[in-house]
This record gives sequence, structure tokens and C-alpha cells, in this order.
Amino acid sequence: GTANISAGASGKNGTLVLGPGASLSGSGDFRFGNGGGNGALYVDGATVTGNLTRNWGDSTDAGPANGLTWRPAPGARVLAPCSGRVMFAAPFRSFGPLIIVDCGGGHHVVLSGLERLDAAPGRTLHAGEPVGTMANWDPASPGPRPALYLELRRDGRPVNPMPWLRGRG
Repeated sequence: GTANISAGASGKNGTLVLGPGASLSGSGDFRFGNGGGNGALYVDGATVTGNLTRNWGDSTDAGPANGLTWRPAPGARVLAPCSGRVMFAAPFRSFGPLIIVDCGGGHHVVLSGLERLDAAPGRTLHAGEPVGTMANWDPASPGPRPALYLELRRDGRPVNPMPWLRGRG
């Protein structure tokens, strides 16, 4: 169902607020941000509102989703979900600008759907540093909206990012 997402709320889709200390509930209760020492997924340094449009495991034409997809605010800055080294940052096939960050422990985060990348391969990042921006768009206009995709890979295989993001403290 659809629910407003906040601490303790649940629902597969709903309003997503990402930023320091913000929370997300999808198929459970997952905390993002830097509250309580957790460092996870940031979209803009200040709170920004978007819609979670696809959760891990949701059905797609290609099979179960291997990541999370949502629609952040127009022009939102995307910040590093972890500290680590940028392994790849360039346009990639139909994904457009894509960034891969080696977060350590065999974990790599893939972010795609950005309009502009602000990090180059080889750069060392700290959680919360800008890595790019989303496209500007008019929320009142019809048509497709920019979507940010996050995939977590462990030892080269996609895994559910929720437990990893939840346990980043």
C-alpha cells in the first residue's frame, strides 16, 4: 500500500524524506542519515522530499528489482552514501551518468539517474560529500520524472541494501 514514510511507518511506496536523521520505511523500518552515528543514503544535505517508486525485490520487466528507485526533488544534490573510493564515474550505456563507490568490506554502491557527476574515479569520499545532482524538472509538467537508483553489490552480486544501510552506525 501507500503510506507517508516516517519513523515507524510502513508501506511499500510512499513519501520518502532523506537527509541527516531522516527515516524510510519500505518493507520494514530503515533509518537513513547520520542520527545516532549512522551514515547511509543522503539526497541533499538538507531534507528533501521524493517518492519511493521501487523497492528491493519489486517486480520489473527484467525480474525482481536489484536496488531502490525514487524520485527526489528537482535539482537535488546527491551525497555519498558511505565513505570510500570512487571506482567509476562516467556515463554508462542507457543509465546515463553512473557512479560506483567502493565502501569497503566487499561492498560497492552504484548510483545512477543523475544528471551531473561531481566526483571522479580515484577520489576518496567521506559519507555525505556531494557526488552529483539530479536533473531540474517542473513537477507540474506531465511526462517522466528523473529517478535516482541505488544498488548495493557485495562481492560483485546485488544484495538487499536495506540491512546494510540500516546497520551503517
